[in-house]
Amino acid sequence: PRWLELLDDIPPYLVVGVGLTGVLFNAKNLPLFLAAVRRILAADLPLIDSFIALAIFIALASVTVVTPIVLFLAGGERMHARLERMRAWLTRYNEAILGVVFMIMGAVLVLDNAAALAGF
Repeated sequence: PRWLELLDDIPPYLVVGVGLTGVLFNAKNLPLFLAAVRRILAADLPLIDSFIALAIFIALASVTVVTPIVLFLAGGERMHARLERMRAWLTRYNEAILGVVFMIMGAVLVLDNAAALAGF
């Protein structure tokens, strides 16, 4: 996509900002975040444990943004070719990947809410 090509011409720290903004304001992330918060609150944990659980959820949810950054910083230019191949693959199969992700998310949310309605 054209917007992805535009990221090639900006500094890495701005790309990180774009990635984090995309994560924070992505429509698919809000239902998952709210479901996680609901589960954490339903667990009736002490406040510090609730914050720890939320931090763990956020860390796990951020893996897809953080991993390419860490790989680039750790590998430098030699990782550039691998990251380019990864980007080409993700771009090529974007629709299929999103379809699978949305099916999984939908199933998790439906099952989670069905369990809540059933009293589990």
